[in-house]
Amino acid sequence: MGNYRYAIRYSNKARKKSNPKYLFDDKNRRRRFSYALGEFGVACRELGKYDVASKIITKALEIARELEDKPNKAVQKRDLGLTYLAMGNYDQALNYLCESQTILQDICFPEEQFRTFIAISQFYLKLSDYNKSLLYYEIAKDIASKLSPIFQIKCDGLKLQIDREMSAQ
Repeated sequence: MGNYRYAIRYSNKARKKSNPKYLFDDKNRRRRFSYALGEFGVACRELGKYDVASKIITKALEIARELEDKPNKAVQKRDLGLTYLAMGNYDQALNYLCESQTILQDICFPEEQFRTFIAISQFYLKLSDYNKSLLYYEIAKDIASKLSPIFQIKCDGLKLQIDREMSAQ
């Protein structure tokens, strides 16, 4: 029974130290809202509602800027870049993708860097620039080798896509 008393005491200490206000303070609520908004924008993009998606993701990006939330800002810029890519606005797409990558490199966030390099590779694949697509694929593959196997699987899928496009030419 003595061990349970210690467990209860430590559990109560941990509960008192945890701050449920953190979950509900305005800044964190707005951060979660921004991510949710961005995800909704991505869903709209996947449904072909590009104008709606760009407006929603832009709003998510504005919130991330207000909060000075660099990881969120980088994710929203990448999603905006992918949306502009789907719309055929290649200059804006590449601009947002590169801005995302710059932020992610500054804050050293390899998982999101991987996703952005994959997106840049897909950008060049869409433009049939296979050499640049392969270059960014290789960078993503290098990052994936340092992460979990799921990232390597995503890389393999992109490589198959690049090979298929190149052989079709």
